Amino acid sequence: MEAPSTDDLSATPQLPMDGAEWVELFVREMTSASNMDDARARASRAWKFWRSLSENMMLKEQVQALIQENAILKRAVSIQHERQKEFGDRNQELQHLKQLVSQYQEQLRALEVELANS
Repeated sequence: MEAPSTDDLSATPQLPMDGAEWVELFVREMTSASNMDDARARASRAWKFWRSLSENMMLKEQVQALIQENAILKRAVSIQHERQKEFGDRNQELQHLKQLVSQYQEQLRALEVELANS
């Protein structure tokens, strides 16, 4: 009696985690094949599943890297925003001080004129 052919390896109760488990799964699939065509079909499904899994793992790693880069960029933007705010505050303070200097210069001129007229 032959083992039933699986249409999809993802129907496997627990997916292999390491190379040895993948080898065991592949051997089981091949020994369950009823003929060469069935073995080819099983090998093809195993290859497609493995390739899909590999691509998914690669994409997951890329997403994790992008998430880390995004966090770094968010922090950089936050720091830049704080610096911009500090610059704005200092610029306002500078403008206020320039205005005070201008007022004091006018007062000084007025006092000099007053002193010259006395």
